[in-house]
Amino acid sequence: VHRRQDHERISTRLVERFGGHPAWPHLVRCVPTGASGLHFFPVDNTQGKKDAATRELMRSIEREVEQEDYVQTEMPLEWMAVFDELQRDNRPAMQFSELLHIASKHGLPAVGGLPLEQEVKYLARVLAGLGFIMYHDEPSLAH
Repeated sequence: VHRRQDHERISTRLVERFGGHPAWPHLVRCVPTGASGLHFFPVDNTQGKKDAATRELMRSIEREVEQEDYVQTEMPLEWMAVFDELQRDNRPAMQFSELLHIASKHGLPAVGGLPLEQEVKYLARVLAGLGFIMYHDEPSLAH
């Protein structure tokens, strides 16, 4: 679908179908150069990055992500190394003792004065708060 008239018709149908949804006000609108008001990005997949809508979609994603708190969160490099290993490991669950081992392998404790277990619990809470892992500091779940 390449014509602006078709894009507008699709956009209108989207409003009719989803306009009342609670997430609708948070939708990122497509406003490419020379056009406005579309409620979707009319991407032409045959053009790849040459497509103006694709480029605008990529810019919009970057703008939205840059506004997120987690992007601005500074962490010690050692924490990032632990996080990278957790991503590579890709297990659905692990014992806290295994996390401690991974953390010590990557140089934790790194934050001055904190014992290893306390820093790793703090790291786990931060990563859980950012939505990267699930962590519950419950004694009954510890082992």
